[in-house]
Amino acid sequence: MLKGKKVLLRNVEREDLNTMLSYENDILQRGQWVGLNLTASNSMEKRFEKDGYWRNDTGALLIIDKEDNQIAGVVGFFVSISYFEGYEIGFKIYDPNRRNKGLMTEALSLFSSYIFYIKQIERLQALSTVGNNAARKVLEKCNFIHEGTLRRAIFHGGILHDLDIFSLLREEAPKFTTFNMKESL
Repeated sequence: MLKGKKVLLRNVEREDLNTMLSYENDILQRGQWVGLNLTASNSMEKRFEKDGYWRNDTGALLIIDKEDNQIAGVVGFFVSISYFEGYEIGFKIYDPNRRNKGLMTEALSLFSSYIFYIKQIERLQALSTVGNNAARKVLEKCNFIHEGTLRRAIFHGGILHDLDIFSLLREEAPKFTTFNMKESL
């Protein structure tokens, strides 16, 4: 478990699957930037049975709001391109009432420093739909640098959208230690 001031990051547990499924399939609370695909319960159960949502090349941790000890969201990493010397990250806060409170900024900062601590990589990257100002602000607060725009890269809501690409290099990330996680943010 990773501890910050506002959030805890922890592994997915079997008891979390129904809550996660409910959040993943609540289209009205997702916000305009998340796709409309629905998640099947058996796919979540299969992934949990296979690897508990964590293996060498992909993983996800739940974001727990320390204020009420409830699931606030998820942050994860995965290989996006086979020859890529790093990982792509994804993140979301499930409940709109928990947004704009600094939870994601703290979670992403802690998660990024942890990934650099446990993996021999030099780079993390994140993609965000152009116009998703909330994601952009989080990435910039976490020292991710805007590298450019991928034109017409994603189909969403019946139209093609551009994606902004952001990166964080190892030396730009907060240093992680197991002894001072709070101070490393």
